[in-house]
Amino acid sequence: MSAPLLGFTKTIAEARRQFVPGDCSSWLAFYEAKQFAYGELLRAQPEVREIDDEDFWRYVQNTPAAQCLPILEREGKRIRASWVCRDCHTPMERAAVCPKCLKARRLESLRICREERREKARRARMCPDCAGKLGMRQRFCRPCATSMRRETKSRSKRRQLTGKSPSEKMKQFPIPAQRGRAPALYLN
Repeated sequence: MSAPLLGFTKTIAEARRQFVPGDCSSWLAFYEAKQFAYGELLRAQPEVREIDDEDFWRYVQNTPAAQCLPILEREGKRIRASWVCRDCHTPMERAAVCPKCLKARRLESLRICREERREKARRARMCPDCAGKLGMRQRFCRPCATSMRRETKSRSKRRQLTGKSPSEKMKQFPIPAQRGRAPALYLN
């Protein structure tokens, strides 16, 4: 018998002896003693937390120590036996994945991620405008990107010119004079 289990059953047995049916203060003392004993048991044996059944605890707390100790011990052993690595089934201190299997899982996921990235890079990426092949970080092919840049530049100029008088337009964007020809106004 383990010492935490003995302490748990002794505390509950003592609280049960002091309990007087119908007295609220004795019921409160009994309840607090049970909670304290359960907290101590959890600190000493973490596998007890795995027992979630309320009916089980109600049964254990209402039976004498001689009957509930073997039941609690059997449950603890059953839970400890189920604490194995999920991958290689080696016994562990708690239910989880052992460090070796965890490292293997990480390496496997890293390998899969790299393969997916390479496969994505190998696939031919296409330009959405002309369906030409694209490089790794290109969104559009070079001819499409150049034409888009020109369109954007002329659109920007048009936007700047809207709402301005013709004289302001001439000041902002002077029209270059053609060289080699005389102006048409001075010819007779």
